[in-house]
Amino acid sequence: MTSSVSRTVSPALRGLLLGLLTIAGSASLLAHLAVTKTYPAQDAAAGKSPDHVQVWFSETPELSISSLTLVGPGGPVALDAVQSGEANSLRATVKSTLAKGAYTVNYKTAGRDGHPLRGEFKFQVAPATTP
Repeated sequence: MTSSVSRTVSPALRGLLLGLLTIAGSASLLAHLAVTKTYPAQDAAAGKSPDHVQVWFSETPELSISSLTLVGPGGPVALDAVQSGEANSLRATVKSTLAKGAYTVNYKTAGRDGHPLRGEFKFQVAPATTP
């Protein structure tokens, strides 16, 4: 008696393979936008007032829904309109010289998957110390 090997794949195995292919193919869709760098750097103590604030992301942020705000010791600080910066970033020019103190930059945007991203980073403006 000769047995033959079935050349068909069971429905359960076929479903498993299809599921794995779907997950593998959509892995990039599951990745959300993330912050990769800021200017000034998170928790930096700048010796002088920065002329702009900037946030870099892991992918291109959606400019039409993006915002950057700056709050300092005296309250909100005026910024120019948010612009697309180089290398997947958002940038806004600081309209005035920042006084000594602690500052917080708040950002809001979304990536190509539409998932919103909100966050903040902080820095200090402190006079440069002399040796």
